[in-house]
Amino acid sequence: MEASNIGLLNASQNTLQSASSLAQNFENFLTLLTTQLQNQDPLSPMDSAQFTTQLVQFAGVEQQIGQNARLDEIVKIQGGSQAVSAVSFLDNIVEAFGTTGILKDGTASYTYTLPEGAQNVTITIKNESGQIIRTLEGETEAGKHTLNWDGKDDQGVVQADGKYTIAVTAKGENDAAIAVSTGVVGKVTGVTVADGQLVLDLGGVTVKVTDILSVTKPTQTTGQ
Repeated sequence: MEASNIGLLNASQNTLQSASSLAQNFENFLTLLTTQLQNQDPLSPMDSAQFTTQLVQFAGVEQQIGQNARLDEIVKIQGGSQAVSAVSFLDNIVEAFGTTGILKDGTASYTYTLPEGAQNVTITIKNESGQIIRTLEGETEAGKHTLNWDGKDDQGVVQADGKYTIAVTAKGENDAAIAVSTGVVGKVTGVTVADGQLVLDLGGVTVKVTDILSVTKPTQTTGQ
């Protein structure tokens, strides 16, 4: 029994390992069986029922591995279909749950949502090194708010394009903390499938399709 004989062309690594282990165990079983048959007492032959049961068990395991291989292939096909269908996301603007966005050409967009009104909201923006470069006061009304950052730090110095992370802290009455959900906004530049999940590239930051909050087409401009 060889792993390649079970139809594992598109199988996952786990399935391939299972098939390899089964093949090795089966070879060991046959070697043991042959040795025992050669050395059995002719006057007291071995009970064949036990070996028959074990052969049936091996056959059942082989069948299960084959089914797993076919499922792996189906998953890959579905992943490819998802990637094809996700092409429609390209060049569109998406908002998705997250904290890290891309600063490009002096602008980066984020969102945050307050489940209730707050007494004060503080927004901090960090660079990839974790250094706070900008601190802002946010809007306090309940609902979703958009932050269009101009890419400048607290001293008004324009920062280099790249990844920047926001943190939003909101407090209500009696200084009680309010849970805040944050989102990032960006243009879809690529689509991939990772671990069976569709992932969109927003120019350097990836988000799962399941985390998308909204999709809009970019504003079209026409020249004169």
